Amino acid sequence: MGTREDDVSGTAAIHMQNAVLRTLAHELVREGAEPASVDGLQVQVEEEAARLASTMRDLTTARSSRPPASSRREHVAAKVSGTAVRRPRLLVVDDDEAARAAVARCFEDDYDVTTARDGLDGIQRARETGPDVIIADVEMPQLDGISMVARMQNIEALRNVPVVFLTGHTELARIAAGFCVGGYAYLTKPVDLELLDGEVRAALGSPR
Repeated sequence: MGTREDDVSGTAAIHMQNAVLRTLAHELVREGAEPASVDGLQVQVEEEAARLASTMRDLTTARSSRPPASSRREHVAAKVSGTAVRRPRLLVVDDDEAARAAVARCFEDDYDVTTARDGLDGIQRARETGPDVIIADVEMPQLDGISMVARMQNIEALRNVPVVFLTGHTELARIAAGFCVGGYAYLTKPVDLELLDGEVRAALGSPR
């Protein structure tokens, strides 16, 4: 049975590996990248994606035999001179109604949450609401999460919105693709609420 220290270590590793993958993917897809460096960058992305997949599997296994910890709630709306700043807008995109509702409930106290049932609906909802962060499933009908993010890169108002992928898939190719199209982080179901909360908070503070 894993310990709380194992949880902290695993969570920190996943956060760091997400950050490394994000940096490597940015270098891989940036305009003007030297052709000679592309192969090396692809290898690094694949190696780091493999580490991320392994860490997520290890953390899930360690926690599977333990009851879920109560989620830690913290308000993210800052207050200036006693007046609350606009609450962050969060869009949750998932074709599984139960999963979509569960994630939305976790954030509704601190965020203005909108939901969408697939990638096409997600793009439309994003255009309407202007989210600060998107949580998206990968495998969805009509338009999957990775394709949704790829299309968002061609929409000026959406291309800089950070997307946290939340999926049951840990295949290396999917993880690498998620970062190369512009994903901010890649996490697996069943969701660890503290880890998801941490990645969403980090995404809110990321440069746009």
